[in-house]
Amino acid sequence: RPFFAISNYRLVEHRKGYTVVSYELREGTTGNGETRMVELQIREVYEVQDGKWRLASVDSAPLADTPPTTQAQR
Repeated sequence: RPFFAISNYRLVEHRKGYTVVSYELREGTTGNGETRMVELQIREVYEVQDGKWRLASVDSAPLADTPPTTQAQR
């Protein structure tokens, strides 16, 4: 069963026609008594193109001090 959570959403930079945001994303699955989860730091850049806001780029990296995958027994 999939799940996700977003936290620490921050506006990093904003100027006319350009915005950078960052947040922490935790996503995973549960099943058979186990939970698998990945924790990432996400950075998104938005730009105005043809008069509309568009997602220009997305970067992601594992959260500091956390392994890429966590398993937990329930």
